[in-house]
Amino acid sequence: MKQDLQNIGWVNGEWGPPSQLSIPICDRGLNIGDGIFETILIYNGKAQLLESHLDRWKQSALLLRMATPPSKTWLQPLIDEAIQRTSLTNGNGALRLNWSRGDNHSRGINIQRGTNHRFWLELNPREPSFNSISTIISRYEK
Repeated sequence: MKQDLQNIGWVNGEWGPPSQLSIPICDRGLNIGDGIFETILIYNGKAQLLESHLDRWKQSALLLRMATPPSKTWLQPLIDEAIQRTSLTNGNGALRLNWSRGDNHSRGINIQRGTNHRFWLELNPREPSFNSISTIISRYEK
């Protein structure tokens, strides 16, 4: 089970380096940004604030009228296995959970019912930075 990969991904039941896994380019998440992602800090081998991330993920899907993303019960074994495979049981990293509306060949916002949503994850070893930063947030877009 342990592969000691620097970065690992999971798509459709397959584990491997993210550069060797594939998602169809007709996936709405990749093609037109129709999806949701959460990036979760792995600190000392544990997913931090997982419940909060998954609650936000679920609420975002509801707002976008997407199917409910995978549950914690389904995800936790995958997250644990990703941590094992990257040897991060005592390390730090960035876990990205992706949820897209899947393959839907129509463009635009008239989304067909019953689309097959797609999930994939990626885990990359990273050292967190807790330095202060400045941001500007605007509620207007031109």
